[in-house]
Amino acid sequence: MPLYFALAPWASLASPWQDLEVLGKRFRIEIDKAYQKVPKSGSTQEIDKAGDITWLAVRYIPLGSSFDDAEVILRAAGFAVGARPGPNQPGNLPHRYDVVARIEQYRTSLLFSRTDVSVLLSPKAPGDFQDGVSAVFASFTTSYL
Repeated sequence: MPLYFALAPWASLASPWQDLEVLGKRFRIEIDKAYQKVPKSGSTQEIDKAGDITWLAVRYIPLGSSFDDAEVILRAAGFAVGARPGPNQPGNLPHRYDVVARIEQYRTSLLFSRTDVSVLLSPKAPGDFQDGVSAVFASFTTSYL
């Protein structure tokens, strides 16, 4: 069953692309709400835990979703979606085969900090984007200048 039918039973009344666009816009609203709950001070562990929004991303991009659908949702939410990496990526980084989507400079604080939002979508096997998303990771990342 396509993602848009699973999440919105009335989806057959509209085009799948429009439904995914609506999901993306809702996802962005929820990202904005989640950001308001991230503490601005406290221990690094507390801030990192609050900055992990994987729980939110999987509401909009459930495991098994097609990469095509996931990318439409992310773009509608304002993310820049990177290219799908091939099966022979160099290096040892654990996420080298993931599709990376970012909202850079989501929030800035004068000259002191910058917060980005990142979503990583993992394929089941390197370079295999046909079987759907097998893992999702999402977070706010703040850099201090």
